[in-house]
Amino acid sequence: MRLLVALLLALGTTPGLAASGKVSELSWLTGSWAGPVGDQLLEEIWNAPRAGTVAALVRMGGDAGTSMMEMIVINEEHGSLTLRIQQFSPTYEPRFPAPGVLALTALDENTATFKADQPGGLQQIVYVREGDTLTITVTLPDGNLFEAELSAR
Repeated sequence: MRLLVALLLALGTTPGLAASGKVSELSWLTGSWAGPVGDQLLEEIWNAPRAGTVAALVRMGGDAGTSMMEMIVINEEHGSLTLRIQQFSPTYEPRFPAPGVLALTALDENTATFKADQPGGLQQIVYVREGDTLTITVTLPDGNLFEAELSAR
């Protein structure tokens, strides 16, 4: 059993246990990013880490107008990082009664993985930066994947 727990810790996938991290380790997210998602454009603007927080404003839209706005806030909590995410309609009505909450489970120099410990919302978000490309992979509540490849602006 100890070997299994040690292996899961090393992989960053132990249920209920968060990986250690500080928002300063997410400085590679900072900047303005954009890329196509179908016939729409997904834009993310990440603030530099400061005062234990890093945040992003997200917009998706196309020729018909804005389809979604989103706020992402990552806070330092208990030696790890917690991501909170809330989507809004174009008229700024929340799409969900409360923000989704995901805990950091893995972090290295250009990858961060956040997982939810509750069913019903987004189950996982993975950010990977390679050069001027930011790839975001989201595991939706039904288990399907949403992936976006964004370029630095």
